Amino acid sequence: MINEFDKNFLESELDKLEADFIKRINLFLKGGLRNIDLVQLYAELNLFEELNESGLNKVVDKLKSEYAGIVENIIGKVEQKGLGISGLSVDELETIINLRADELLGRANAYALEFKSGLLQGFASGLTDDEIISKLQSNIPLKSNQLIAAVNTARSEFQATSVLKLFEDNPDTRFKMNHIIDDRTRCQCKAVALYQPKAGFTRAEIDAGAWTKIAEQHCPSYAKSLGEGKAQPYNLVNRGGFNCRGVINIV
Repeated sequence: MINEFDKNFLESELDKLEADFIKRINLFLKGGLRNIDLVQLYAELNLFEELNESGLNKVVDKLKSEYAGIVENIIGKVEQKGLGISGLSVDELETIINLRADELLGRANAYALEFKSGLLQGFASGLTDDEIISKLQSNIPLKSNQLIAAVNTARSEFQATSVLKLFEDNPDTRFKMNHIIDDRTRCQCKAVALYQPKAGFTRAEIDAGAWTKIAEQHCPSYAKSLGEGKAQPYNLVNRGGFNCRGVINIV
């Protein structure tokens, strides 16, 4: 079963994609791109297409392959236990995979549009090619900390969703939280990871508050936030919240 996720998932791919994209833009600039009428350039310049030519599809394929691997991993665990899986459950997860791929494509398209606007504005402002590229790379990065956190959060949530979906007809299945313990680990995540019983809990027990109680008992700051309505119950879906690195394992 999965022990932890690669924290650098898609980072190198996005770095390469951005570098190759910038190379293509530089080639256009050297080819006299700024000499074209801005109105015509706005209508004809398709930077999303240039992102695709730079390898965007490979990044999307990597994301889909990662998600498919998560499903295969969990299905293997289900089969090891001699349990059955409905085809509908797998189909629903495949739909989510495609939606996540579309989400990444949407982010890439938004980046391409923002980059295009900045490029044309740079032309209109009379900036040099180097000034334009430098400004765009600084102000409009393809790979941001926020994007990486969102990608990792989505992957973690998909793993949790897959576990719940593929084991939904097997209520006696028990689960444990596996979590990296370091200086970035949230107090409530550390509490659940360290103090949960070896036998784990069923989904019903977790939904009834088993993990939440552990987090409250061993993490006063979480208990206070929960009481004030600022924190969510610690369960199979929510866990530590945005960018949580916890992974649900089947006992």
